[in-house]
Amino acid sequence: TVVGANWRGKDIIRSRPKASSKMPTLAQMAQREKFKMISHFIQPIRSLHSRYFGEKTGTKSKVNLALSYFLTEAIVENDGIFTIDYLNVLISQGELTGFTNLTLTRNLTQIDIEWADNSNQGTAKAEDKVSIAIYCETYKEWGIWEDVAIRSDSSISIQLPTHWDNEVIYCYAFLYQLLHKRVSTSVLIT
Repeated sequence: TVVGANWRGKDIIRSRPKASSKMPTLAQMAQREKFKMISHFIQPIRSLHSRYFGEKTGTKSKVNLALSYFLTEAIVENDGIFTIDYLNVLISQGELTGFTNLTLTRNLTQIDIEWADNSNQGTAKAEDKVSIAIYCETYKEWGIWEDVAIRSDSSISIQLPTHWDNEVIYCYAFLYQLLHKRVSTSVLIT
């Protein structure tokens, strides 16, 4: 009859919530649909969000911050249908200096990514680690390649799963600085 919970950073025990007998409003149903869609979409990249998304504030974890961001910024409604806004998807969020002149070339199951080595700009260092996350919309699958290069490499080639041939993909890249634990805000490579 009782459950443990965390409320405003305090562990508490309260009575078990009762299911409502009221019909949900249209706004409640829409919010539930958005939450379900976003939760399903970001579940495979949860481990990336837990390490690389913003700074934990108060009782909100990095995963909570990512979920909140996605609910407000990365979902679009069109005639009652919700879709992901891939331009606003973020894998990481931080203050590390990002990429310069990032380009992508695709040849069936291989992608080549190039960038300018901007190692001495802002907080950038030559040894910053490059990570890539790719989403295949058709199969609703994520591919994650962590620490596959360093900033000074200026390029990388990634072999994609063979069943992604000619499928639409969304490729996101970000940098991570091991020494200072800084991360760049991810970017969609087009």
